[in-house]
Amino acid sequence: MVDNGHYYYYFIVGMAVAFFGIMGVMNLWQPENRLRKILGGILVFWMVQHIVSVCFISDFYSNNRYFSRIINAFDMTATPTCCFLLVELCKPGWLTWRKVVYNELPFVILGLAFIMLDNVLWYYALVGFFVAYSITVTFFIVHFITEYNKFLKAHFSYDENINLRWLYAVLATFIVLMLVYAACSLYDTAVGDSVYIAGSIIGWAMICYFIQRQESVLLELDPVKEEGNDDKEVWPDCEVPRNLAKLIQERFIEPQLFLNPQLKLGDMVQAIGTNRTYMSRYLNDILKTNFYDYINGLRLKYAQKLIEQSQYSIKAIAAIAGFNSYSTFRRSFIATYKQSPQEYRNNIQQINYERTAKKPI
Repeated sequence: MVDNGHYYYYFIVGMAVAFFGIMGVMNLWQPENRLRKILGGILVFWMVQHIVSVCFISDFYSNNRYFSRIINAFDMTATPTCCFLLVELCKPGWLTWRKVVYNELPFVILGLAFIMLDNVLWYYALVGFFVAYSITVTFFIVHFITEYNKFLKAHFSYDENINLRWLYAVLATFIVLMLVYAACSLYDTAVGDSVYIAGSIIGWAMICYFIQRQESVLLELDPVKEEGNDDKEVWPDCEVPRNLAKLIQERFIEPQLFLNPQLKLGDMVQAIGTNRTYMSRYLNDILKTNFYDYINGLRLKYAQKLIEQSQYSIKAIAAIAGFNSYSTFRRSFIATYKQSPQEYRNNIQQINYERTAKKPI
């Protein structure tokens, strides 16, 4: 039996089983959403691990260190699952069953070596690999987030519900949890394990919340892969940039298609009648910008005219001009015009008033 001091551990593990089970099933019920399906499978795996902990908790806190380390070795196989989800977020379509096997294999081999040889050095090697793996994956994910943001800037005119800024908070949470778990693996304590489990619930709750809001970019990514072979081609002739500029003006700017708040690069090239390769190269090489900044530059100019010539509220103008959020509009406006939209309107009104006052009666 578990002594009275460990009953609270039963409680928190029970909470973990309920949380991971419920959230796992809820996400597995979204088969059309690849990301949520992956999340659901991972959460179910974590639920199984906590069920094992509940079943063997008495032995875990017995004097048999060998048995408790076997449970820890089993728990460490969950480490790559965090990697699977976080990398899949940054590199949609990355995860395959082969990569699952390659990432899990070292944990399985080191764990089995400890169990079969009953040599504590293999266990320490497993804990060391666990820490090194976690730190390495963290650095890679930070790099992948940067690359993902570049992709967003090149293919989306907005970043609400598709950016990964929230992932930095999740990474920080998991780094702390990794350190706590590494300490618990060397010094079995109910308090440390409880802190780790409670923290893991919080970390995965954050992930579930943001992934539920996260818009998939896979539809935009697939055509990019198909056209990837054209990336190194030169312009077919010198008329291409000139023709593109004319087509953009006639088929995109004049019809004001940039006012679509959900505009993507694919929508623009379809309206113009070109392909992503030429359009991206035109924006990057000729205009020295990216799709996100180009479209929002057009929206800002449109908003500027509305501020000067209409009586719409600033928030209404932000929506009319195609911005998904007022905060994005305000931030972009200040970066471009060095003053807030309301300050700009006040200055324009003051100038107009002074001009009117100077006119002879």
